[in-house]
Order: sequence, then structure tokens, then C-alpha cells
Amino acid sequence: MKAKKIVIEPVPGTGLAESKDEARRLRQSEILPALSVQQPLELDFHKVEFATQSFIHALISDAIRQYGDEIFDRITFA
Repeated sequence: MKAKKIVIEPVPGTGLAESKDEARRLRQSEILPALSVQQPLELDFHKVEFATQSFIHALISDAIRQYGDEIFDRITFA
């Protein structure tokens, strides 16, 4: 199955990914549904210079809790 590409956008005018609300939206609408059907993911951070710990936590911590470390075999960070 082809990897689903999810482009992570920084806050407009910055290179910073910090919005926990945006991370939650991506997690709920893109990441968890793809993982539930075992679709590989590519999280594309090419537009991001920095990401806060809270953004990353909001983005993938639920997936790690649900699927364990095996999700790192299905997620590519670009």
C-alpha cells in the first residue's frame, strides 16, 4: 500500500510547528484513520524549521499508546 503523505505546515510567517490544535486535527483526521487500516504514513516536515515538543506529543502520542512502537515501522519522518 502506498504511503499517505501528510504535509506539516508551520505557523504562517514562521518556520515553527507549535499549534497543538492543528496537531490534534491531523492526528484525528489523518494519522489515526490511516493507521487503523495499516496504511503507511509519511509525515513531511520540509516546511518546518522547528517543532515544539508539545506539537509532536499532540501529533503522535495517541498513536504510540494505541499501536505501540510498531507504528515507527509504518511512519516515515521526512
